[in-house]
Amino acid sequence: VRAFQKIASELPDSYVAMLKAHYRAPNRTITATQLSEAGGYKSWGSANLHYGMLGKKLYEHIAIDLNTHEDGTLVYTGMLATEGVLSEEESHWQWVMRPELAHAIEQLGLCD
Repeated sequence: VRAFQKIASELPDSYVAMLKAHYRAPNRTITATQLSEAGGYKSWGSANLHYGMLGKKLYEHIAIDLNTHEDGTLVYTGMLATEGVLSEEESHWQWVMRPELAHAIEQLGLCD
């Protein structure tokens, strides 16, 4: 919660919209396509990029062990969610919100 409080004031509306959509999603599970729609982005790739940027902001205040990409860079989206199963309907990976993030969203009143 404290780490999230440190970055909350600098979050664009699109980031907050993605967080709210993810929080409200069934089982707090969402695809990048759904995140892009919530954040007003044109593609799932843009949503992945920006969700990762949000994760990096959190990582700068509270570092945890994260997975890495093939090139060795950290997967910052892991600060927000764990990778779920591949959605058969959409052929997209589903992101499952971390319980700690859901708790922070509740504590900060972002789940209204």
